[in-house]
Amino acid sequence: MTIWLLSLITAFSLLGIEASATMTLRSNSQEGIDFKYDHEDPAHKGLCAEVAQLMAQKTKINLTGLATEKTIPKIQTDLSLKKIDIFFCMLEDETRTSIIDFLRPAIFTENLVFLVRKDDPVSIRTWDQVRALKDNSILLVNGTAYVNYLKKVPGLHLDDGANSLSINLKKLINKRGRFIVASEPSLRTAIATEGLENQVRILPWILRVEGQYIAVRKDLPPDLKMMLSKSLEELRHTDEYKKILEKYQVQP
Repeated sequence: MTIWLLSLITAFSLLGIEASATMTLRSNSQEGIDFKYDHEDPAHKGLCAEVAQLMAQKTKINLTGLATEKTIPKIQTDLSLKKIDIFFCMLEDETRTSIIDFLRPAIFTENLVFLVRKDDPVSIRTWDQVRALKDNSILLVNGTAYVNYLKKVPGLHLDDGANSLSINLKKLINKRGRFIVASEPSLRTAIATEGLENQVRILPWILRVEGQYIAVRKDLPPDLKMMLSKSLEELRHTDEYKKILEKYQVQP
């Protein structure tokens, strides 16, 4: 019997649930980020969708609601209001930790980077260099943790009106913004989907390296949270998990 199944049976016992039972946890998918969740491509369902499905397969957990797509602000709100129980792949920040719990370890890590049009010769490696530009407008996806992070950096012009990277890529190509700031794997997937490989480029400056975590509602039983963390830790060492990360070209 696998370690994560033993952990789950123990958690069920502590929660007063029969070991043969299946626990149902409500979840959702994130809209607008195909790298994480993509219902249109059966061969590439999205890294977070595939990890969620693998974890459900390896444990006695029934995940419902993954077919429903919502924005990150809506998912965040629904977790805080107990309308859903769990979400796979969310960045942790101070605002979120006040209303949501984040489980260790990270599902994967990603680089936060700048994207520009290929015909833009700009080269930046510091915020002072960005502030010195006549046009330093930055396109962001609404509700992401990157918005909160960049709002703390003075002297920037931020546009977070879009709900997807696809929209921001169109705005960038049409010169309605100079930069996009987003995670590198999400950008690469969106660029390929839109067929823009010859029109944009990712700058070498890595702003930060961050983890994407399992987010859960705060009142989820502590033993269940511990079981989920242990299950993910064990899952990360399996060939199936490693193949998912390799498929989407990210690091644990």
